[in-house]
Amino acid sequence: MSSRARIYGLVLGLWLLELFFADNAASVRLHALAACLPEDELPAVATVSIASEPVSALVPCLEFDPKRQQMIVAAGFAEGARAGAAVSQGGQFVGLVDAVSLHLCRVKLLGARSLRLPVIVPADEGAGRPPLSGTLVAEGSHLILADAARAERLPLESSVHLMSADGSSGVLLGRISVCGPRPGFELARPELTGPVRIAGVDRASDLAAQYQPIGVKSWRGRLGPDPRWLLRCDTQGLRVASAVLNAAGECVAELESVAGSIALALPFAERERPFAVAVRGDGFAGEALWQGPERGLHWDSDTKPPRRACTVDLFTTAGSGFMPRGLFVGRAAWDGTAFGAVRFAQPQGALVVLQLGDEAALARLRTQP
Repeated sequence: MSSRARIYGLVLGLWLLELFFADNAASVRLHALAACLPEDELPAVATVSIASEPVSALVPCLEFDPKRQQMIVAAGFAEGARAGAAVSQGGQFVGLVDAVSLHLCRVKLLGARSLRLPVIVPADEGAGRPPLSGTLVAEGSHLILADAARAERLPLESSVHLMSADGSSGVLLGRISVCGPRPGFELARPELTGPVRIAGVDRASDLAAQYQPIGVKSWRGRLGPDPRWLLRCDTQGLRVASAVLNAAGECVAELESVAGSIALALPFAERERPFAVAVRGDGFAGEALWQGPERGLHWDSDTKPPRRACTVDLFTTAGSGFMPRGLFVGRAAWDGTAFGAVRFAQPQGALVVLQLGDEAALARLRTQP
């Protein structure tokens, strides 16, 4: 027997063993391949196809970018995320996976101008209308049905579905609320930091494994007129925009500049540049903007403030540098008309720098076309 034949025989034998012992041989092979690939070689997906797998596990949102209308969520190849998989929130379809790395993926939301979805309006036998197919595109706060003949004849409340690979109607997207030559309906707006479900994904990636704590050997507070802290850490390779936590796990500062194992960190109370915070308190949830020590805290334009006075907690939001969302930042009083002084978390006990280990993959997913 030739050496080539022996190799073929060995490969065939291994494949049969895998098929026998594995619950899902195809999944095992794909996961093994993805684990062996460097991140740079994981394919970036440019085309979109419609997936039909059932949705399952809740997947946390790491970042929400309202300008690009995209999310970065904590599931990748290893967790079963695939390009074209349908993404839903609260039972409502909100977008499609369009780029995937090993443990993260990017979701293009319905409001993304680059997202064009093949859709179908099922037939209405009572009215004698055949099924109508077209393309759904975003225009402002609406989704408009384009490239569809006789679209102007669609009545209000006609259901619009994703078109499956076989041309049949799939997931319900919405119902026509605007008539005319280009009928459409309003967009579903997902929560800024809410978890989602992805078709075919049965678990989220381990967020604790995505971030690694780096100990701070020593630190000094304000250096004369400079409000920044000087940190000496246990290791080199620190990254700007990483979070600094106190012993209670509260976020007290952000790394502004680094040099090896030395870093300068700016406490939130001293930040002049605006940054967004998530606001939670007494059944209320919204967003606000810290605008520096002089101007203080103000509600985000999209948030309707509570009418009653209350005390609210402030947390990091997804999209704050390389910080994870949900880190406690401070507390403020709301009197019904304005915020009082913000009591930011203070350095106490040993400090830790919380750094994203998969920063390169996250940066690529943020910006790649």
